This record gives sequence, C-alpha cells and structure tokens, in this order.
Amino acid sequence: MKLKKTLTTLGLTCFLVMMFSLTALAHSGVWEWGDYGWWYKYTNGSYPKDGIYTIDGKKYYFDKHGWMKENYWYDPGSGWRYFTGSGAMAHDQWVGDYYVGSDGIMLTSTWTPDGYYVDATGKYDPSKGRQGSSDDICEYYSIDGYYDNRDQSGYNSDKRVDLWVDVNPSDDYLATLNFGLYMSSGTPYDLYDSANPNGDTLNMATADGYEWGGRSTISDKWYDMTYNGKDTITLQWRSTAWTSSGKLVFKRRNGGRILKTWDYEGSGGVG
Repeated sequence: MKLKKTLTTLGLTCFLVMMFSLTALAHSGVWEWGDYGWWYKYTNGSYPKDGIYTIDGKKYYFDKHGWMKENYWYDPGSGWRYFTGSGAMAHDQWVGDYYVGSDGIMLTSTWTPDGYYVDATGKYDPSKGRQGSSDDICEYYSIDGYYDNRDQSGYNSDKRVDLWVDVNPSDDYLATLNFGLYMSSGTPYDLYDSANPNGDTLNMATADGYEWGGRSTISDKWYDMTYNGKDTITLQWRSTAWTSSGKLVFKRRNGGRILKTWDYEGSGGVG
C-alpha cells in the first residue's frame, strides 16, 4: 500500500510538472514587426490583444488587433497607465505633469513620493508648493516657446535667428527646434540649404531638462544645448558668419509655462 501511494504521488508530481511546462511554453513567444508596429506571437500561434499583458516581467498594452501601443495613456477601468516609447508600462516616475505609482496607476488628489501635489485629474498643481520645503522656491519653466538671439553678445542687427521650440505633448523632455533666419529687410535666409528657406530643424532630447542634445535634419550633425530653466537657451552651433563663437544664445520672447518648482537646496522636482 505504501509503494502504491508513493507511485501515485510521483505520478501526480510528474503530471503537474509537465502541465506547468506546457503552460509556460504556451505563454512564451517572440516579438514580431508588422505593418502597424510590434506584436507578440505565442508559441501556440495565438497573440495578446485588447488588454494589458505581462511579457518577460514587463507590462504591455495591445489594442484589439494585437498591436503594441507606444507613448500611450490607457485606462482599463481601474486607473490611467502610461506605456512608454518601448511599450513597457511606466511606474514610479513623472510622465509630463502626471505621476504614475509603483503599480503603474496615475496618482490623483494626493502628494507624490517626491513631495508634489497632483489634482483630481492627476495633473501637477504648482500652487501647492513642495511638501516639506521652505517658502524660498525657484520656478522651472518648460522649454517650449518663441526665442530669438537679439540679446547675444556681439549681436549683428542685420542677422537675426528666430527659434520656435515645440515640446512633445506626452513628454516634456523631447522637443523640436525650428529656426527662421532673417536679414534686417525681412528676407528669409538659411544657413545650409537653399532649398530650405526656413533654416534648420533639430530634434532634441534631454534627461534632466538642462543639458540637451539633438540632430540636424539637414546636415545630420549633432548639437549640444543648455537651458537655464527659465528664459535662456544656449546652442552650440557650428561656426558660421552668423556667430564667430559657434554658439547662439536665445532669449524667450513668449510662450513657456511653469513646469516645476523646487527649493534652492535642489531637493527634487517635477519632471
């Protein structure tokens, strides 16, 4: 009887191990690229769709057709989540003016872990200040807006560079810089390409909001840029007749919005 019981137990264990292995195999798979982006194919031929799925420890959202969504807000009914440029769900971070918690759900009507208040819609409320900070605070502005180089040292009034900065609506740390180059007569000129009378365009990105880098859409060269957090952009331009130093310093003329505040001790902020 004891031998029979042992064999029965051993058989059940083998069966459970086999079923677990088959289940794991059925839910493993490979990423595939298609006409509308990425999708995931399980080894049994099926694919995830119309919901949030965990793959290799990360959560992804797939639409009703099975395409993975990127840079995408989604609310399955229990709170908003954000799926990043890689498709993986964000957590414990700011997404623009919104904060997603450890479970990936956007916080609302509360203080964030780094001490900032978000309202009922989840948006950062700068009027609340920073939790636990002094009243002595500094305002940090988004980089978007209209600038020009009229305040630059050695500025030549016959050569003005206008700059429009457009920020990605879903990410305050991605931006496009478009330039308009003018003589005093108002006749547009360009620096590099006679077929493009509006000047160059740079696609920019940053990790901290201050030090930016970007690539020219005309020359394919990389440029460095710094932002003072309020109204000044300094761009490391290649040396031309427009500026002997190879740098252009721009002042904001309009646009921009308060992005975050922090105390002068530099203890954190939104973004």
